[in-house]
Amino acid sequence: MSDYNQIDIPASFIALFVAPYRQKPSESRHVVADRYELCEDMATMLTETAKNMLFSLCEWLSISA
Repeated sequence: MSDYNQIDIPASFIALFVAPYRQKPSESRHVVADRYELCEDMATMLTETAKNMLFSLCEWLSISA
C-alpha cells in the first residue's frame, strides 16, 4: 500500500487546491500529499525555534519588569 493512501490530509488543506465553483482539487492526490508533508515537516522544524524565542521573550520581560 502506498504511503499516500495512509496520509490523512485535512479537508481544509485540500480546499487550498480547489478552484471556486469546483469540487475536485486542481492537483493530484500525490502532489497534494507531497505539499502537505512538506508543510508538516516545516512546522515541526519551526516548533523548537518558536519555543526558544518565546522562552527568551518571557525571560526578557521578567527581567525588564
